[in-house]
Amino acid sequence: MDITSLIVLLSHIEARVRGVAADTLVKIGEPAVDELLSALREGRNTDEIVQVLGRIGDGRAVEPRLNI
Repeated sequence: MDITSLIVLLSHIEARVRGVAADTLVKIGEPAVDELLSALREGRNTDEIVQVLGRIGDGRAVEPRLNI
């Protein structure tokens, strides 16, 4: 599954699906950060994306998180 699809699944109605998508994005790590930041700037799934970015720990995620 691609990163964009996983980001979409972060808003799925079932918590289990959201959790698997988040865990998978964390496992992908740094390669997912750019798309996560883009989705965050667009206002999509902000709570979930912030949590995933925090778990990844990439420094590029700090500034957008402060601006929410």
